[in-house]
Amino acid sequence: MRWFRYAAAPVAGMLLYWRTPTLWFVNDDFAWLGLPAEVRAHGLSYALFTPFAQGTIRLFSERIFFLVFSGLFGLHALPFHLWVLATWIIAVVLTQRIGETFTGSWTAGLLAALVWAANTNAAPAVAWASAYNEVLCGALILAAFYSRLRGWRAAEWVFYLAGFGALEVMVVYPCLAALHALCTDRKRLPGTIALFVPAILFSAFHFLFIPKLPDSVYTLAVDRRLGSTIKTYLAWMFEPGSAALRANIGAFRTPEKIAGILLAAALVGFTVRCLMRKQWMVLFFWGWFALLLAPVLPLPRHLMFYYLTLPSIGLAWLAGWAISKSWESGLGAKAAALALGGIYFAASAAGIDSQERWYASRGQRMRGVIEGVAAVVEAHPGNAVALKGVDAELKNSGFADRPFRLVGADRVWLMSDVSSEKLFSEVESGQVRILEVSDSGTQDVTQTFELDQHLNFVDVGNPDYAARLGPTWYSPENGFRWAPKSASVYVAGPKSQEERLHVTGFAPAPLLASGPATLVFRADGTEIGRATVSKPGESFALEFALPAKTIGQKTVEISVETSRTFRPPGDTRELGMVFGTFAVR
Repeated sequence: MRWFRYAAAPVAGMLLYWRTPTLWFVNDDFAWLGLPAEVRAHGLSYALFTPFAQGTIRLFSERIFFLVFSGLFGLHALPFHLWVLATWIIAVVLTQRIGETFTGSWTAGLLAALVWAANTNAAPAVAWASAYNEVLCGALILAAFYSRLRGWRAAEWVFYLAGFGALEVMVVYPCLAALHALCTDRKRLPGTIALFVPAILFSAFHFLFIPKLPDSVYTLAVDRRLGSTIKTYLAWMFEPGSAALRANIGAFRTPEKIAGILLAAALVGFTVRCLMRKQWMVLFFWGWFALLLAPVLPLPRHLMFYYLTLPSIGLAWLAGWAISKSWESGLGAKAAALALGGIYFAASAAGIDSQERWYASRGQRMRGVIEGVAAVVEAHPGNAVALKGVDAELKNSGFADRPFRLVGADRVWLMSDVSSEKLFSEVESGQVRILEVSDSGTQDVTQTFELDQHLNFVDVGNPDYAARLGPTWYSPENGFRWAPKSASVYVAGPKSQEERLHVTGFAPAPLLASGPATLVFRADGTEIGRATVSKPGESFALEFALPAKTIGQKTVEISVETSRTFRPPGDTRELGMVFGTFAVR
């Protein structure tokens, strides 16, 4: 019976998080998965102790966790999630055991564990490997506190000090210990003084010696936004489905607010009742919530659901105790407890499911793209990969964290970020593969990619078009390019007789100082027209019909010859006309 009692909450939690073992990596995961490469490049100490991200060194929850698991399992996400779930189950059991100790009721402890296991705000911490710091810190802080309750001082110090390698909020543990002493036995208060020394040293080191990014979302600010931040976290805490549920099921927003008000009112009412009976433990429960939330309140630009993972434990103990006490009262209290509990667990289940589906969708799409890139790189070593069809949601699922280096792909582009001409040049030289991304996976479409649409235009002043120019052109200057006496470009032939060659350029005054200059244009050696340029310092636009034989040709050489050239003082070049673009349309 005892083992069944302690298995109930973890089993219920696993039913809520049944998708977690099937989830893949997203966002920050890819940065941490690259730690083995940092070890190879810079050494183990660099990977373990260099401040990354927002200026943190979370030795156990990020560095060692990802180093060991990525080294053993690579990009297989299941072992990561199983380890996180195992740690989370330990935290759930400790929540239950401590709740029993606080209240003297195994029912209150079990209910507290169930309430915390169903907390929607903790869903990212359980489902996202990069948020393991919340889960591990929760297990360590609970283990330290349980050791304190049992009188295991050495164990308490081990778990307490280890917590600094999990998450910075461990600095509030001495305050929790002191508050507990104040609420239960003030004679134990002096025994908490030594705990403040590591917290003070850690805080000083963290703020004085670890560099912080300027103007970061993690920049601390205590200003008029503090009230709004507190209000937001309270809303997330007491509205059981949290904002994740509202974002997906907008119709439930008003009922959820009402449910949140009822839940908060019930806990406040129970607190007042306990205080009237001088049951000061309720102050510790609220203090736990406030103290563990306090370190993130000065982050008004980085409000996150999972910051409530640890603070919510205190209110879970309070709720568990309140529900168990309601069973000792009349029928009305029991009915109210059942109704509120039903609302909480139903909304929480919906909220957790909503967030897990979100992580599943993002992870599955990222997995498809990364595995598709890996297959291309394996089949075409050394080639770059251009991704077609990447939408904003997919891009924001981890592209910024350089995920493709994990499969040996050093050059992966989004087609929207690469000029069409650069892409054409790379494809023509066999240096890039085009990978089309869709919901069903990825497909190599290099062979069928419509490159001809890029062949009918050449901007000679743009270096990306250099591969389409003959050998005589000079280097580009200010968006144009000087031609010598003769030069050539390569464009696609017209699709019909109606399409013509359009040429733009600029008439330099020194060239026309002795009179008009004549330009002779040829297509594959056949003259297609002449033009006289006579206005110095002005732009010109010319057009010519193309021979019938060039219709449908993939490449046509367009050559132009200027009737004369000039040499500027101190310049060894023989300069003719200045040209801009050549287009067939």
